[in-house]
Amino acid sequence: TIVGTWLREENLDPTPLSLCCSTYPANAELAFAWPALLLGHDGLVDLTQIGFAVLGALAVAGLARTAGLGDAAATAAAALFAVTPVVLAQSSTNYADVAVAATALTGLHFALRFAVTGDAVTLVPGGLATGFLLGIKGTGVLWASALVVLVLVLLAARRRIGRRAVLAGGAAFLACTLALGSFWYLRNWVEEGNPLYPFRVEAAGTTVFEGPVRVQDILTAPEAIEGDPWPVALL
Repeated sequence: TIVGTWLREENLDPTPLSLCCSTYPANAELAFAWPALLLGHDGLVDLTQIGFAVLGALAVAGLARTAGLGDAAATAAAALFAVTPVVLAQSSTNYADVAVAATALTGLHFALRFAVTGDAVTLVPGGLATGFLLGIKGTGVLWASALVVLVLVLLAARRRIGRRAVLAGGAAFLACTLALGSFWYLRNWVEEGNPLYPFRVEAAGTTVFEGPVRVQDILTAPEAIEGDPWPVALL
């Protein structure tokens, strides 16, 4: 409904047809919109995530090579990712789940390449992957934040490559992340006064941003952690 409304209205405004998700970060929906926009129909929209599945498989192969595995083992690892039943099931849909997994793995791959080689250039594609991930639904925030923390720790540990290279690499990574991931949050902040709208943001019992929905209202908690404080449940 989001992509269909964008194309019909010829803008990226939130759609009233999506009751839950019209103000969610929508980088994945942008990817789904391109084939429909260029072709004039939605016949290939459901195939877009196949590209993300391939990206995820390549990232897994790269992670395997970084871990010291040979070409055959790395290829097998990539194939295992690609033929995992949930990946196969989701790859032919215009949901965002494979895109989240693929960009998280890609960001991790480039972060670890930097850890091994010290080449700050690898942080540019890593930042682009992390930024795209940041702009995909709410869970993208958690994964992208984890990657940002990882890269900052790696930069702090890589001082021997030179302070200038560390600062340049960190700035490039963060700039790429914000360039691809910040739009949806900035729009919500301007239009709704809350970058994470529709969710209410609270810290230490204080409401930071008002919103009609709590995260707990959307997520289904496993029985084992029901009633636990949010930080404990997350841990």
